[in-house]
Amino acid sequence: MDLAGLADAINAVSRQVSVLTQSVQDIQANQNQGLPDPPLEGAHLPEPRLPMPDKFSGRRESFRTFVTSCELMFAIQPHTYYSDYVKVHTVIALLTGEAQLWAHNLVRSRHQALATWPTFLTLMEEMYDDPFRENTAQTALRSLRQGRRAAEEYVTEFRRWASETTWNDSALVDQFRFGLNDTLKDEFARIGLPSTLDQLIHQSIQIDRRARERQRERASHQSEMPRVAMRPLRALPPIPTQLALPAPPEEPMQLGASRRLHPEELQRRRENLLCLYCGRPGHQCRACPIRPVGGRVGREDSGATGHGGLRGE
Repeated sequence: MDLAGLADAINAVSRQVSVLTQSVQDIQANQNQGLPDPPLEGAHLPEPRLPMPDKFSGRRESFRTFVTSCELMFAIQPHTYYSDYVKVHTVIALLTGEAQLWAHNLVRSRHQALATWPTFLTLMEEMYDDPFRENTAQTALRSLRQGRRAAEEYVTEFRRWASETTWNDSALVDQFRFGLNDTLKDEFARIGLPSTLDQLIHQSIQIDRRARERQRERASHQSEMPRVAMRPLRALPPIPTQLALPAPPEEPMQLGASRRLHPEELQRRRENLLCLYCGRPGHQCRACPIRPVGGRVGREDSGATGHGGLRGE
């Protein structure tokens, strides 16, 4: 084949390729015809509604929390806080007290730090951030104790101060264990201490939750037990030191040595020939079988009833 024939063949192949390419493009166009353009990612999605951060009055201990809350709000609502101007003036609107006066002076003087959020944040840090933040955090960590608080509360405060230090994981593990209450320390002494802070925190929370659950179970079990009404104990009568023996009964018609018969009784016994001592018939006072031996006999007309009876019978 000469050069002219080769050139014609190449041109023919090129035309066929062009036709095929156009056919493919037409097919793709027909397939995509009528389909809407894909929306930009997140372009039409509503932003989540968030509560505004707590206002900042100028207290150093709450400065980092305030700034972090503002930056989270900017990140979650990028379309609302789309420019440095909006960010800076939103933060100024959240200031109160001394911090508000400081920021308003910057606005009135058109300070150059208001141009961008990073420059305004740097100026705020110079004004209100703790210049000895790491030393403050280290001191707080060393004095931090769990006490009777739940492990979650202890962990939250521990991580707050730990984030402000440059301590390595080993130092944080040792300090975290030192601040735990005795119940958790005893349990870790039994099972062994984890090697990382995250593992130690996880196990501490699990152990503390189980210990508190066990306390609630015991309290619930005690409250469900039936209560038996206890009757008040009656006081027993006091035991006498000496028992009083009852006096022996007096013998019939015997009134004792120091008492006299009534005149009517004396007259009745005489008229009926009764013993003046015992009041029974059949014998006289001197021969009374129940009269004490050796007793003296009183006068008959006196009516005395001494141990010896009466005379004059």
